[in-house]
Amino acid sequence: MMGDFFEMNRKFFQLAAPSYVIPGTIGDNCLVLKDQVREVGLTLFESTACLNYTDKDIPRELAGLNLGFHVHLPLDYDWTTGAEEVFSLTTRLLQKVQFLRPDKFVLHPPINEKDLDRFASLWTDRFGKRGRGETERRRSGETGSGKNGEITALERSGVLKGQNLLVENIDENDLTGCWDVVCAKNLGVCLDLGHILAYDQWSLLDLPTLWERVKLLHVYGLEKNKKHYGLEELNEEGKELLRYILDRVRGGITLVLEVFSLAEFVSSKRMLVDWLHSWRIELV
Repeated sequence: MMGDFFEMNRKFFQLAAPSYVIPGTIGDNCLVLKDQVREVGLTLFESTACLNYTDKDIPRELAGLNLGFHVHLPLDYDWTTGAEEVFSLTTRLLQKVQFLRPDKFVLHPPINEKDLDRFASLWTDRFGKRGRGETERRRSGETGSGKNGEITALERSGVLKGQNLLVENIDENDLTGCWDVVCAKNLGVCLDLGHILAYDQWSLLDLPTLWERVKLLHVYGLEKNKKHYGLEELNEEGKELLRYILDRVRGGITLVLEVFSLAEFVSSKRMLVDWLHSWRIELV
């Protein structure tokens, strides 16, 4: 009975990896990772290159690997073109991966909170209610086939809603300046441990409703010159911060071990499992 009590009081998190740990396609990486994790983050970092992906890059067979997926949207969005153009580009990218049914979408937020507000409005206006996008297409006479139809499956699934659009704390935007927009649009958060440490973003941790909004954690040892290092580089302050965060976020969310080398991923995973086990936390 006592063992059952402690088991019930354990926290569980789902482990994920980025879709680039070896040179190769997303398909190649998923095949390598399928026995290591339960979820893969599709790193659509370069907008033009990713728009040119074909079935050779993201093969249909990936849907049968029993993996969950989320999407990291491009790092090179040009917000000077306007939120409408960025949103249009986003919908075209999502057409490439809709068959994998990703359920979280990470956005590096623009510096200008008005751009974030507009992008979030476009997102929620189109995706805010299950099936609404399909209903609007029927009213407008669209058939749901072709390019528009490609995104319909995701719209029907109900995952393309505000709280599954996750803004990440980044070097240029620690979220404190756009928090009113995050709350008003009911957005989620991808909390990056390395960015808090590298860019002195401690005030982020005091934002109201932060912990209930976090749906994804980025964990790694150190960010230096925009490169991520394995957990061997995480100092004691970083380790304490990781435990602090894990104690406060909801159990069951996804923890991404965000390193881009298979060897570093495997060694970091081993360290992470040991740490979490000692904290009565498990990865699934």
